[in-house]
Amino acid sequence: MRAHDAALRQVETSMALNLNLGEPMAAGGAAPAHAAAPQANAPLFQPQQNPYAAPAAGAAAGAAAGAAAGLATGPYGDAAAAPAAAPAAAGSTWGQPTPQPEAKPAAKKDISLALYDAGLNAFQARKYDEAQRSFADFMKNYPTHSMAPDAQYYLAECYFQRNQFPDAALAYDTVITKFSKSNRTPGAYLKQGICFSKMNQKAAAKARMNELIKKYPNSPEAARAKNFLKTNK
Repeated sequence: MRAHDAALRQVETSMALNLNLGEPMAAGGAAPAHAAAPQANAPLFQPQQNPYAAPAAGAAAGAAAGAAAGLATGPYGDAAAAPAAAPAAAGSTWGQPTPQPEAKPAAKKDISLALYDAGLNAFQARKYDEAQRSFADFMKNYPTHSMAPDAQYYLAECYFQRNQFPDAALAYDTVITKFSKSNRTPGAYLKQGICFSKMNQKAAAKARMNELIKKYPNSPEAARAKNFLKTNK
């Protein structure tokens, strides 16, 4: 038996040398002596890295550097293409409060016009004494105002409506002499002639009506003057 085992070992050794298979296995299937032995307490299976786990410190540092350079990083620490920024419209106020229009201060009404309107409103309401005061104040404070011819005419009308014919005749005369080019002048001629008639000054009334017809022949007041002369001979 010993001779038989020795012969088998010699054959095994010869085959290992010819085939370059290394040293023959020891009896019982033991590994060769030069085979690397596993480390003590080494785990049987090495865990594989999760590709979706957070990057390691080195990858995080690389991502921070990329962010500092204006580059985004992907889940594996590689540079990711940054989304293109939308072009901002000129003067865009996106994200800002809607601008509110500035409140404009109310324009102050001209005191002179307020006084004139007060007199006119009182006259239309037949409050002739109140209207008379307003128009008198207007003429006292604003004698050269663009509305002065109208204010003077309405002042005369207030006297006329209150049957104060002498005062009315004088007020109408101011319109005729001071504001001769205004559109109130024909009416002042007509109403002054009527005042003279009310005061029984027939000749003065007739003279005034004729003057009106001569200066303003095509005016409505001239037509009324003609009618007056026919009925007051």
